[in-house]
Amino acid sequence: MSTKTITITEEAYRALTRARTEKESFSDAVKRLAERSRPISDFGGSWEDVPETALEDVESYFRPYRKVGWKKLERMVSKGRRVK
Repeated sequence: MSTKTITITEEAYRALTRARTEKESFSDAVKRLAERSRPISDFGGSWEDVPETALEDVESYFRPYRKVGWKKLERMVSKGRRVK
């Protein structure tokens, strides 16, 4: 396997260190983060360990947004407003 040496800033190195998983190499982390799209199956089980109360909080946060049309929502977001 051939390798290449790259130069990145300290800030980028710290960000990459935080982004990689425990058993992931830097090369694997870069490849994962550089992918343009991922199949939906990659996210299977992602919420498995999240407590039910946290999921309820997320659901209640997004509930008001379901009642707003996309155009109106885009206008509100562009003006920095939240749906109440």
